[in-house]
Amino acid sequence: MELAEIRDYFQVKTGQSDAMFHGREILIFDQVGLTVQEKKIAGFLIQGFSNGQIAQSIFISDSTVKNHISNIYKKFGVHSRQAFLVTLLTES
Repeated sequence: MELAEIRDYFQVKTGQSDAMFHGREILIFDQVGLTVQEKKIAGFLIQGFSNGQIAQSIFISDSTVKNHISNIYKKFGVHSRQAFLVTLLTES
C-alpha cells in the first residue's frame, strides 16, 4: 500500500492545528502513551509533512520535531514513517 493511500484512509483534515482522526486512532495514540504534542506531530506525519514543515507549523525547532518523532517511533516500536503509518493502519 502506498503512503498516499494510507493518508487517504485516515482522512486527516488539513490546515488545523489539531488533526481530526477516527476514534480508533485516538484510542491507539492514548494506548501507546503519546503526549498531546506527539499526537499533533503524528497528525502531521500522517498528512505527509516534512520535519521542517512540522516545525514551522507549530513553532518549534527541527531538532525538537526529530526528538518527538523518535519518541513516537519508540512508542510504536517502529523505525520509519512508513512503518509508523502501516502500524496505524493495521492496528485500527
